[in-house]
Amino acid sequence: QTTLPGAIGLERHQRFMVSEQAVEQASAQSYEQLVSTGRAQGAINADPALLARVRTIANRLIPQVAVFRPDAVNWNWEINVMTTPEVNAWCMAGGKIMVYSGLVDKLHLSDAELAAVLGHEIGHALREHTREKVSNALGTQLLLAGVAAATNASDNTMQLANVVSQVTFTLPNSREMETEADHIGL
Repeated sequence: QTTLPGAIGLERHQRFMVSEQAVEQASAQSYEQLVSTGRAQGAINADPALLARVRTIANRLIPQVAVFRPDAVNWNWEINVMTTPEVNAWCMAGGKIMVYSGLVDKLHLSDAELAAVLGHEIGHALREHTREKVSNALGTQLLLAGVAAATNASDNTMQLANVVSQVTFTLPNSREMETEADHIGL
């Protein structure tokens, strides 16, 4: 169990098939690539006022993560803003945060509302939802490969089995993860 119950009594147990370090490394590489591409397009941190606002709010939230994960205070946190009309924000494993300017511009978010969104996204990272989803996908692939080998199933049968598996296992977990992130964020 990597996440403490905190004030909300978080108790769902998770199973991981990949290491925390592997997911954090992959997240850092993906984040750096996105930032580099965005920087080349002039879309990263193009609005200094919005960047300062987002970083101020995030930097007030980050010390609070110790309630759920004391180690997370020491993550190599990175906070950037992408100029895009998309209404989105996320936090990758290890504390890599991206806020899309469309989120703030289109919704006219107050600082408190932006903090709630950032708290939610940070909750996903604290709870290692990416690692959990990667582990679930890997487990499903291994299971389906075993079934295919044991039954000599056709590719079409295996594709259908994969879709059924996603609907049965992935979607309910996704809703549960969103609820956990809501509770942690709030």
